[in-house]
Amino acid sequence: MFGDLDVRTRGLIPLAVLADELTALLGERVEVVSQDALAPHVAQNALAEAVPR
Repeated sequence: MFGDLDVRTRGLIPLAVLADELTALLGERVEVVSQDALAPHVAQNALAEAVPR
């Protein structure tokens, strides 16, 4: 999943909540990070696989 959340205005708490909720829903460990925290090849692959809504 690739989402756009602005941590500058919302802070980090919503990211932690989202990670916990997705982990519970999917039954798998989920990490939520900013695009800048991803290795360049990972960010490129995520953007290539993203499906606009």
